[in-house]
Amino acid sequence: MFAWLAGVLLAIGCQAVMAQTLLIGTARTAQSLPIYVAEAQNYFHAAGVDVVTREYPSGAACLSALNQGQVQIATASEAAVLFNAFTRPDLAIFATLASSTTGLKIVVRKASGIRSAQQLVAKRVATVANSNALYYLDNALVMIGVDPARVARQYLPAEKVGAALVAGTVDAVVIWEPYAHEALRALGKQGDLLPNVPIYTSRFNLVAARGPLVENEAAHVKVLQAIERAMAFIAEHPEQAQAILKARLGVDPSYIADTWSDYRYALSLSQSLVTSIDVEARWAEREGLASATGERPRGQDLVVTAPLRKALPDSVTLFDTPSQPHGAVPPAR
Repeated sequence: MFAWLAGVLLAIGCQAVMAQTLLIGTARTAQSLPIYVAEAQNYFHAAGVDVVTREYPSGAACLSALNQGQVQIATASEAAVLFNAFTRPDLAIFATLASSTTGLKIVVRKASGIRSAQQLVAKRVATVANSNALYYLDNALVMIGVDPARVARQYLPAEKVGAALVAGTVDAVVIWEPYAHEALRALGKQGDLLPNVPIYTSRFNLVAARGPLVENEAAHVKVLQAIERAMAFIAEHPEQAQAILKARLGVDPSYIADTWSDYRYALSLSQSLVTSIDVEARWAEREGLASATGERPRGQDLVVTAPLRKALPDSVTLFDTPSQPHGAVPPAR
């Protein structure tokens, strides 16, 4: 009877562990595909963790949901994490899901006469405040010799940027997918996509509060293990992965064909991520976009390596520092 009772208690304990559901806020973008695949293929449950996803229009909205306790994990660009860190420094990236050098797009109305990025001067350009799209716009303009101050920027939520272009209230937009593709489809022959300016690699990340990362590290490791299975599925079965993406985002087949090559899916934590955050932080302060209070966030302080080191050790290529020792999680602030 004692052995039977022990077995019952063990079973109840296992059920309690599985009952701990992690809510993941996914931004409406192709870069969330590894999470979509892991959910569709039941990889999270197979790894021993229950996950429910909640979709938001942008990474900033995901971080807001994380800040409000609506989700335990958010997906967001490193730029969104940086801007959030000026007021919420206890959040940290624990893995990069995807990267892209061409995922941010400049879409214009042909009637505006814009045929190149140089012709954005004195034009009305909509983008998202405190985002990687804004960072890309400013740095692309500087690269081609245009002072960003000469462009009439307007800030809108990601999901409303395309509508402003279609309505003609702006001449151009700088935005990520699928919003760029949706704007082009709505404009038809009246819209155009400008050539990419090769200035920036954006990274799409998993973000959580430091406390739960330490206290519930095992669950986050399982999430990463499930996502790694999803990465393999995407590589081995691209057509099935594309079908999952199409169904999840509600996009037409032309979206998949036009944008599939924009993204590289791979779990990582790289030194280049840390460097990018530091560069973007200096840009944000220089442009007066950052909070005037508190010290500038540092890239190495916005990354926690322990879960990914345990799930996929070779994918962590950060330099060892006092704040990022090999195999250890920095203490919660």
